Amino acid sequence: GKPAIVRDLDRRGQVSHLETDRKAASRRASLVTYLNKDLLLPELEATTKEGAIRELVEVLHRTGRVGDVDSILDEILVRESQMSTGMEHGLAIPHARTDQVKALVCAIGLKKEGVDFGAMDDQPSTILVLTLSPRTAPGPQVQFMAMIGRALNAEGRKRLLASETSEDMWGGLTRALENAEG
Repeated sequence: GKPAIVRDLDRRGQVSHLETDRKAASRRASLVTYLNKDLLLPELEATTKEGAIRELVEVLHRTGRVGDVDSILDEILVRESQMSTGMEHGLAIPHARTDQVKALVCAIGLKKEGVDFGAMDDQPSTILVLTLSPRTAPGPQVQFMAMIGRALNAEGRKRLLASETSEDMWGGLTRALENAEG
């Protein structure tokens, strides 16, 4: 069976703890791949869905992740018109697949008063997670959104919405990921 040291550690419940730490580290690494402080906006100025999406696309443009803001905005709004991406609990996940990106890109904005995204629970959206992924590779987007979904549980959302700066947002997201189950 297992080496003696692993059996001994296992009895004390530490091997499963190491496994949890490894998963948390892996989630953190994944977050770092797609996000950084420059892509976190603690106070969106827009008061409309389109305006908020534009602000998030513009930050992707300013940081050199996308070229043409208007064509990307059009792609996202077409997607929105088919089905709103307003989820529950103040979360909205506007997204599109586009030829303008070679890999998944993401920006997150907060609007504490909320924006109407036609959410399932009729509540305004306060946390906007915008993702763009290449048409050819949807895989990473699905994994990334699952990870963000786990991080933005009730506690994670509360911590994120309390953020005043992009540094606060980053700290809140990384802590939420470390605490996320699964």
